[in-house]
Amino acid sequence: MHSVKIQQVTNPDEWSANLHEFISSVFITDSWLQGVKSQFATPVYLNFTSDNENIAKIAGLSIRGRKNKPDVLFFYSGMAFRKAEESLIRACHHQLVAYARKQGYDKLIIESVDHHEGFVVPIPDLKLTWKRNEYVLDLTTKHDLFHSKFNKTLRKKVRRAERSGSVVRESKKPELLKQLIECLKETRKIRMGKGYPEYNFLPMKNLNEKALALYLRNGLATMFYVMTNDEINSVLYVLLHGKRAFLLLIGTTGKGYDLHSPVFLYYHTLCSLIERGFTSCNLGGVTPNTEVAQGLGFLKKSMGARKVELHNYKSYFLKFPLELLNPALYLFDMVPDNKFKKMIKNSLSKKLN
Repeated sequence: MHSVKIQQVTNPDEWSANLHEFISSVFITDSWLQGVKSQFATPVYLNFTSDNENIAKIAGLSIRGRKNKPDVLFFYSGMAFRKAEESLIRACHHQLVAYARKQGYDKLIIESVDHHEGFVVPIPDLKLTWKRNEYVLDLTTKHDLFHSKFNKTLRKKVRRAERSGSVVRESKKPELLKQLIECLKETRKIRMGKGYPEYNFLPMKNLNEKALALYLRNGLATMFYVMTNDEINSVLYVLLHGKRAFLLLIGTTGKGYDLHSPVFLYYHTLCSLIERGFTSCNLGGVTPNTEVAQGLGFLKKSMGARKVELHNYKSYFLKFPLELLNPALYLFDMVPDNKFKKMIKNSLSKKLN
């Protein structure tokens, strides 16, 4: 068993100085956290050491002070390791749970966005809440992207968009965010018209238009968009971290779908990333075993991406009095999944997270 110590670092620049040495997600960077912090959510930066060597890092939000809500230590993505060995994973997560308990948090939540390690956390103090899939495209191939990655159907759609006179442009101007939001709203309306359930098109905790504008200004993000006859019909918001990119949001109008703008936009965005020396691009994630997931997953695989299974975790309650609920929660988790259980879980999630 490794002897691991945990250290909170107060200076984000100091914590970030060696982050490039680790396999890390954009969602644990200080640049990301500065956009999602709020009155009740402040960034927290943690290092894990063994034999005086920094072996792992994680950063997230300390969420405290909300009325009638528990105090939560929240992470958008999992730990960044130099080398993700099971014994180290176990030891570091034991320390993280102990830290959360010592600091007086009611709950610890570890999500997994862009956490391409995708490892399982084998400790009883953390329970798997749900699995999700992300699709990652290797951009280091020497072959032509159009023929080596995109399947025949997608190549036809790209050519049709080209024949319509569509062009792709790039911008970091926050003014374009208004168009992005309108496209996201229209995409949601179109999907709901096909029977998809309603969803939040800015799904991540504390993510809003102000945060999106900050990421454009601090260099964490850029946007690509499609114009046809001087009208914007599809907008893609991309996060940039080292040599890796993450496609965070895409919105398209009804006309844009008719013109195959999303595929056209994906293709030219990926070509631009390759030209700039990016090595991989995360096309985003889906929740498995849903109708939406089947369609989006098929599209991403048709672009040549590989599927990565990721795991979200949370602790049971860590302190009195909420920990009195834990025995009931243990029993509830043993009940087979069904619609009634899902309704209760959604209700409890709103009240207890």
